[in-house]
Amino acid sequence: MENIKFLLYLILVFLVGYGIVAIRFDIRYREMPKYFWYPLWIVCLPITISLYVIGYYPIILMALSIGATAIYLLVAANFTNYFNGADFWYVAAIMLFFVQNPISGNVLMPISFAIMFITAIVLCGMAMWIPPIKRALLKKDLPGFPFMVTITLALILTVVTA
Repeated sequence: MENIKFLLYLILVFLVGYGIVAIRFDIRYREMPKYFWYPLWIVCLPITISLYVIGYYPIILMALSIGATAIYLLVAANFTNYFNGADFWYVAAIMLFFVQNPISGNVLMPISFAIMFITAIVLCGMAMWIPPIKRALLKKDLPGFPFMVTITLALILTVVTA
C-alpha cells in the first residue's frame, strides 16, 4: 500500500511540476517546445495503467476519466482550436492520470478538477480586468491569455480542496 501511495504522489508531482514549467513557456512564448509532453506521458501512463490492471482503481474510474477527457475535447473542438495544443494535452493528462488525490485519498478527481477548472477560468477572467495584469499581458506582443496558468491553478485548487 505504501508503494501505491508513492506512485500516486509521483503522478501528482509530475503533473504539478509540468504545470509550473509550462506556465513559464506559456507566458514567454505561448508555445511549448516540441516533445514537451512526452516525458509526462511516458512516466504517468504506465503507472496509471498498472493501477487499473492490479485492481487498485476500479474500471469505472477509467470510464469516468476517458469520458471527462472526451467532453473536454468536444467542448474545446467546438469553441476553440485547443485540442491541437498544449492546453488539451495538459488537461487530458490531468483527467486521465489524476484519478485519486494521494493527500486526502478521494477519488473522482476528474470531476473535482473540471469544477475547479471552471472556477479558475472565471478567476483568471476576472484577473484580466485588474489594470497591472492587463497591462503586463498587453505589453507582450503574444496572442491570448497564458492558459497554463489557469489549468495549473485548477490542479492545485483540486489537490488542496478535494
